[in-house]
Amino acid sequence: MQRLRIFGVLAYMIICAWSLIAVSTSWGLLVGVVLLTKRQQLTFNRERSLNGRCINETLFYTIGTAIVVVGDFLVLVLPMPAIWSLGVRRSKRLQVATLYAIASM
Repeated sequence: MQRLRIFGVLAYMIICAWSLIAVSTSWGLLVGVVLLTKRQQLTFNRERSLNGRCINETLFYTIGTAIVVVGDFLVLVLPMPAIWSLGVRRSKRLQVATLYAIASM
């Protein structure tokens, strides 16, 4: 939302920011649903003595981590074209881009 306040006059920024917001929200909801229903039988979550199957948690967390890293990278790169199109000296643009990159971490 901060990027929309700062760079909200650029059409591509509005579309990209809302797309990232939608993907992040969807991913969070999906993770919640998967973690609640990761066992084939919901009673298997409480009692391990029952017969049931689980998802491959290692694969789930590996894919989830990759998606989060890509999303973080996109959030970092999203304002860079707007910063580089500022009408100031190149050294100032580099300083603003560096500051923004450090603040995004």
